[in-house]
Amino acid sequence: MTLSQRHDDGFTLVELLVSLALLSLMTIYALNAFSSLRDINRVADRIGSQMEVEAVARHFRETIADVRPIFVMDENNAPQFLFKGSKDSLEFVSASNGDRETGGLYLVRYSVDAEGTLLAERRLLRNGPIDEANKVILLRGVKDISFRYWASGTLDAGGVMLHTPQLNDLLPITIEVNLNFNAEDLRNWPSTFVNLETSR
Repeated sequence: MTLSQRHDDGFTLVELLVSLALLSLMTIYALNAFSSLRDINRVADRIGSQMEVEAVARHFRETIADVRPIFVMDENNAPQFLFKGSKDSLEFVSASNGDRETGGLYLVRYSVDAEGTLLAERRLLRNGPIDEANKVILLRGVKDISFRYWASGTLDAGGVMLHTPQLNDLLPITIEVNLNFNAEDLRNWPSTFVNLETSR
C-alpha cells in the first residue's frame, strides 16, 4: 500500500478542523435563528395582547356612549334610576349590541373579580322574572379597574368630578375608564374618556 492510497482512506487533520469549524458556524447561526424566532414570537405575543386591550377600550367607548337614562318602579312604587357608577364598577342600561342578542334594552355591569378577570355582565331588561346575567370575559390578568365621572363636558381644570352619591337621577356627561395591570405585565391601557350621547 502506497502513501497516496492511505491518504484516500481517511481525513487529514486539516480537513477535520475545517469540518469542525463549519459545524460550529452552522450551530451558531442556528442558535441565533432560534433566539431571533423566540424574540419575534415574544414581540408578536405582546402586540397581540396590546391589540386585545385596544379592542376592549373600543368596546367601552362604544357601549358606554350608548347609555340610556331609564327609570323603573321598585317594590315600593318609587322610581329607581338604573345607573350606578362607583369607583370600581359601573352599571347602566344600553341597547342590544345587535350581534348575538335579541333586540331591546340590556342592563350592563362592568367589574373585575377576585381572580383579576374583567367581566361584562349583560341582562335583558324586562318586566317579570329576572333573567340570569350573561357574563362575558373581556380581559384576564387585570389588577383593578376604576371609573371617574364628570358633570361638565370639559375635562380641563374646570371639569367637576361627580362622586357616586351626587349622581342620584342624572347621567354624567363624561366617564373615564382606567384599567391597571400588574407591574410585570407589559400591556398599556389607553386613555379612555367616553362622552355620553344622551347627555349632549
